[in-house]
Amino acid sequence: MKTAHYARLELRRGANATLPYDPEPLLLEGLETLNLLVGPNNSGKSMLLRDIFRAEAPSFSIQEAPEREVLTQVTKAVDEINSVWPQEHQQYAQLPRSKLERLVAQSKTPARLCQPHWQKTRELLQQLAALNSPCHIGIRGRGDQIGQIPNHDALVGTARKHLATLQQASGIFEYAASQKRYYIPLLRGLRALEESGGDVYRARTMADYFQRMEGQAAVSVLTPRAQVFTGLDLYDTLKQKLLGRPAERERVRDFEQFLGRHFFKGKPWALIPLEGQRVVEVHFGGNDQRPIHLLGDGLQNLIICLFHVFTEADGCVFCIEEPDISMHPGYQRALIEAFLEKEQHQYFVTTHSNHMLDMTLDFSRVAVYACSKHGIEDQARFRVTAVSSPDRSLLAALGVRNSSVFLSNATIWVEGITDRLYLRAYLRRFLEEESKKTGESPPQEDIHYSFMEYQGSTIAHWGFEEGSSEERIGAEFLCATVFLVADGDVLEKPDRDERLRRELGERYLPLVCKEIENTLPEEVVREVLGEEFRKHGANAATIRRAEYSLPRTPLGTYLDRLLPNGATIYAAKSGTLLEHKKRILCREAVRAMSPGGIRWELPEDVREICRKICAFVKAKNA
Repeated sequence: MKTAHYARLELRRGANATLPYDPEPLLLEGLETLNLLVGPNNSGKSMLLRDIFRAEAPSFSIQEAPEREVLTQVTKAVDEINSVWPQEHQQYAQLPRSKLERLVAQSKTPARLCQPHWQKTRELLQQLAALNSPCHIGIRGRGDQIGQIPNHDALVGTARKHLATLQQASGIFEYAASQKRYYIPLLRGLRALEESGGDVYRARTMADYFQRMEGQAAVSVLTPRAQVFTGLDLYDTLKQKLLGRPAERERVRDFEQFLGRHFFKGKPWALIPLEGQRVVEVHFGGNDQRPIHLLGDGLQNLIICLFHVFTEADGCVFCIEEPDISMHPGYQRALIEAFLEKEQHQYFVTTHSNHMLDMTLDFSRVAVYACSKHGIEDQARFRVTAVSSPDRSLLAALGVRNSSVFLSNATIWVEGITDRLYLRAYLRRFLEEESKKTGESPPQEDIHYSFMEYQGSTIAHWGFEEGSSEERIGAEFLCATVFLVADGDVLEKPDRDERLRRELGERYLPLVCKEIENTLPEEVVREVLGEEFRKHGANAATIRRAEYSLPRTPLGTYLDRLLPNGATIYAAKSGTLLEHKKRILCREAVRAMSPGGIRWELPEDVREICRKICAFVKAKNA
């Protein structure tokens, strides 16, 4: 499986862009596996997406491990050639020293590597490696005197050595130049339009965006590897893959299993190109086959957006216009998870969905770019800004108001953001294990349940009994049925604890330990804090959950006690973690517990918390 992810993109108007960007050229940096383009209507999102789709691979910079190896070889080759190139010679065998000096300067920024830089380095190595005569031209201070230098063999030998290594490692660039790209426009669907003459959606998209006139003929501006996929040719594409090689059929099967697992309670699912009618039909569980266009619009849209994601083995670039159209927030979460699961691909997506924007906080490998338009129409300029974390200004740009939010059937109230992120990680592991045991599809966030953060002592302002109250806000008027998880220090406030028990009953769960951080698995805490402990002369192996999960044990104080010389780097005045330490621990711990992270197990007390939450969610979605 080949892959190439781009870390940086440069767009210049006229060369590979249609928008007048401010500043120009536009540099999109910090690109990730999934890249969301957001902004109000007419802010340039869709045109930017098309500019990205048209951009050629040499305008990209490459990231990821195989490319770093190429970068290492380029830098090493240039440095070694520079070290053996005689300093007194301005030119060697028709090769000017200025060319080498430019490559040396470029190699001093090793974070990213552009294909043109690599190509120039390879050209220099090829020229040097091909030299047979040990002559040089232009000895400094001696005019055009021609002579021999003693290290000619070393120079040529170094070039040949690195050229062989570089050639072996450089396939990523040839792949990037020929990488498949898919553009999925707003014009898409699965209803056959055969009587209209083929894929009319694709024809319209090509005519509008990706053709130029040469005389009286319309000519595509796309390379053969760039394809527009609308879904109308799903029948032919699916048939081709099912009649193809075993690996192609297996990838179709993988897609079918994904659909069955996420949307049909784990029932067997099949896509069937019905011979003679040129219609794709679906079959799941014990139901009869039915035409695919009888599925809900949201599911049809998801199939279009993900079909090639699952059926292309090698990494592709996907540019998708508003995939969230017709999709429930739960489907949008499944879409994001599928994008990040198939990480050999890279995705550029426009969206107006505040749900999709909010979900990016739960995933790594996602970048958000805000698009905006400035000035009047004829002189308008377009700006694209990388957003470090989605904020209210983006929600306002998407037109989101409080009345925009719909509610799931169950709401899990937690004290703050770290409680939410930790419980989400715990629930993901718990639900995966339960699903394997029972064969049932797990409940999904934003469909079956949602989280709500109540921010500590403000819980005193909420009432959970039926009816109104002048003293407290009635929670039942604002959200679905509540299951409240409280930090253990609530037990130190008997009046509040007693009221919550009375009003919520079994829907109230105070932690036995002081805070949610005290529930973390031992192996996760050791992994995250190991390096910092080593810097302070301590061993993270001394961290024991049996000690820090005890009631009334502040985690910050506990960790500081394990450090030598009375160091205090973790504890706030209350003994709990300093706020910035809490944020860092949460970010790294959630990453460690994510799929592909370290090996870890749910502690039994955490498993019991998950069991109670899931019983509540199941009861409210029955």
